Amino acid sequence: MGNMMSELSLSDGRQPMSMAAAASSHILIVDDEPPNQLILEDLLGQQFNVHCASNGRQALAYLKEKGQTDLILLDINSLT
Repeated sequence: MGNMMSELSLSDGRQPMSMAAAASSHILIVDDEPPNQLILEDLLGQQFNVHCASNGRQALAYLKEKGQTDLILLDINSLT
């Protein structure tokens, strides 16, 4: 049967991200509700490097210091 990941493809023909690539990917979660941060950390933290910020200022400070993120999940009501 082979490796299941090698047999998968996206609808446009691209291959899904490998586990190694996912493990090196960084996601920044910007949300002012700690329960939302915890839920997303639990869901995504097994496969990705997850970082949280409680507001826009913290998010910008993180980006200025670290300078790396592959995806930002943003609660638009947290931008103060």
